[in-house]
Amino acid sequence: EEKKTIDTNQLNKKDKRTYSLLLRHLTQTLGIKYKWQKKYDYRDRRMGENILYHLKEDTVNKGFFWAHNGHIFKSSKKDKRKKIWNGTAGGFLDYKLKDKCYIIGQEFDEGSFNAYYPDSNSTNIMEGKAYTLGSVKVRPAEEGSFAANYRHLKNPVFILVPSLPKKEHVKMTYIGAAYYPIRDNKPKSLARYNAHGKKLFDAIILIKKSTPTNLLD
Repeated sequence: EEKKTIDTNQLNKKDKRTYSLLLRHLTQTLGIKYKWQKKYDYRDRRMGENILYHLKEDTVNKGFFWAHNGHIFKSSKKDKRKKIWNGTAGGFLDYKLKDKCYIIGQEFDEGSFNAYYPDSNSTNIMEGKAYTLGSVKVRPAEEGSFAANYRHLKNPVFILVPSLPKKEHVKMTYIGAAYYPIRDNKPKSLARYNAHGKKLFDAIILIKKSTPTNLLD
């Protein structure tokens, strides 16, 4: 509330924009922490709204919204009163921008990536458990998954989803920021795979081998 009472009239244009962004994200962070809105899609809705905010502020903006497959795929619906929108960030942007946005899923066959994983020797605590941020390795994709079906192609490869065989779902990677190697490295793990509907992506980028990013000290 104190931040909202600051007199911005004395700020220049650049500082006003900076202040507006800081207040915007502070409000969203507190909203998540204190559950001001208990809907499951609170974070995704705010992700989509932030992208639209920047597009509105600078109409010549072009860029990428890069996030987990579970955030960008096109999923949206309205509540029983058909007034409140629910869904993913990608679904929200698709709903608002129509053909002005293009949703691309990401997939890989095998390799490593950085994630938070359980580590009893670590002093880093997240959600009451000891975690380490570092490289995690996974086995090659299981048979029947998207990566396994197209691993014979030269990688990386860009595939248009409408050109895929007419199946109801595409089994793709669903790995997030936290990963449990012992529990989730099983062939049928939900954390490695999830069945996405074909209409949820416009295209998919397939990479043969994933390598971890270089972490900053």
